[in-house]
Amino acid sequence: MTSKGLPGDSVCYDPQDLKQNMSELQRKEYLCTTKAQELKVLSPVQRRSTLTVEEAAEMLGLSRAFTYEAVNRGEIPSIRIGRRILVPKVALERLLNSAEGQQVQ
Repeated sequence: MTSKGLPGDSVCYDPQDLKQNMSELQRKEYLCTTKAQELKVLSPVQRRSTLTVEEAAEMLGLSRAFTYEAVNRGEIPSIRIGRRILVPKVALERLLNSAEGQQVQ
């Protein structure tokens, strides 16, 4: 079987090789395992309706410190629960969508 990708990347096998060298049961097990691994990687953040300030910073391409400053100034919408500061995904998307309509002068 030939794998595609760079060293350190997850390994992807050519589907033709899978068909030729694996039984039907092995192929189904491989595909289900691969799909389950993808869901494990993606689902925790996708299921939540809020982001941490660090996640919001990464999403916006800002530093952690600058993002905390913007949250404290009220430029980035946030909610505080105890000591935690969370950024609602919907509010962040709304902020970004409203910025698209504005022109930089």
